[in-house]
Amino acid sequence: MAIAAIGALGCGKAEDPRAARYRDSILLSTAPTGAVTIEDARAEIDSTDRVVLKGRIGARDMPQWWFEGSASFVVSEAMPGSHYNAGPDHDPSTCPFCRRKWKLEDSMAIVRLVDASGQDIPVTITDLLDLDEGDIVVVQGDASLDESGLLVVDSDGVYME
Repeated sequence: MAIAAIGALGCGKAEDPRAARYRDSILLSTAPTGAVTIEDARAEIDSTDRVVLKGRIGARDMPQWWFEGSASFVVSEAMPGSHYNAGPDHDPSTCPFCRRKWKLEDSMAIVRLVDASGQDIPVTITDLLDLDEGDIVVVQGDASLDESGLLVVDSDGVYME
């Protein structure tokens, strides 16, 4: 009986030893100020590289919001008042705005958590932070557009609401 109990202790998934070190370096204790919408961040990309973005983990029509082996994840709009801040009960097929103006690139962004040297953190985000789809985060970092026009934020800090 004692042997079975000892064996059971080792059955849990071991934390990546890098996770705690990275977690301590990127978690913010207070939310950065000056958050803008994804749409506004895209529009300002030529005038500023640095951005503060408030986002909801996950995006509509994307079953997986994280990327294996990387501290990267997808966020959708979470700023109050934005047309792109659509709740789970929102039906885009009956919404006049969505039918006429919805643009994927204005509704979501990719956040890549980076270390102090600007390199991608090589730990899957679900192993690094206790995040779930629908959670709200505020990130700060350098913004760019990828080849498809999506906003990408290389974030050196994340605040979890």
